[in-house]
Amino acid sequence: MPTATTPHRQSISALLDAASADAATFRCKAAAPPWAASEVPSAVVAEPVERPEPYLSKQSLAAHYAMSVRWVELRMKGGLPHEHMDGRARFKLSEADPWLRERGHLRRAA
Repeated sequence: MPTATTPHRQSISALLDAASADAATFRCKAAAPPWAASEVPSAVVAEPVERPEPYLSKQSLAAHYAMSVRWVELRMKGGLPHEHMDGRARFKLSEADPWLRERGHLRRAA
């Protein structure tokens, strides 16, 4: 008595063989770009993007200097440059660092 699964197994193995052949062809096509190496399209070459300096929170600024948040708050009362965004103080390192160094709040590395 012939089994009903034999033709099914043959068709699955045929499909798997065809799929692996297609995958090998796809990999070969994907590995080689459609243009020569000397003819890189201008759309592929990107210019470097200037990113704006990020704003730091009190916690981030304190962590950067290995100090406490209270230390940052005391410097704010002394005039540490900051901006309020959504009711929270934000700092730019490029403004805070020189201000802190000028006033002797940061030790200089030897």
